[in-house]
Amino acid sequence: MRPKLFAMLAASILTANLGLAVPGCLDVKVIHVDEPDGAAGDGGPIHDFDIAADAPRPCEVCMYAPSDPGPGCADVMATCSADPPCKATMECAIAARCLELTGQGAIIDCGTPCGRDAGLDLSSASLTYVFAVVECAQDACGPICRGEVPP
Repeated sequence: MRPKLFAMLAASILTANLGLAVPGCLDVKVIHVDEPDGAAGDGGPIHDFDIAADAPRPCEVCMYAPSDPGPGCADVMATCSADPPCKATMECAIAARCLELTGQGAIIDCGTPCGRDAGLDLSSASLTYVFAVVECAQDACGPICRGEVPP
């Protein structure tokens, strides 16, 4: 396991847990996102194509694709899926599009609430499985998840 990755996750979990214990200590930045042209209620379509609401995103497809010959993370995802806290954490993180972010730190920050909700803590064996998934997401599927290459 990478010590730097573990330290970053530990700090994220500790910060998140302290935020729950001491309300008002953490400033949460509000991010305002403007709607794209055509979405401001003028009735025009945002896209000129139809997207199924439940269609998997390329990153998710890659995460469940075979590890060999690759790219894919099926091996680590299978191990994670057999562990309920890891499975719940990663399902949440994939739905939140955390794996589409650049860098393990950003992914961990994004997924920390998912892990907390799934019952992960620093002593949890499930954390090892989560780290393996995050590492594979960045290494094997990273370019697809970040949209740098076509799926």
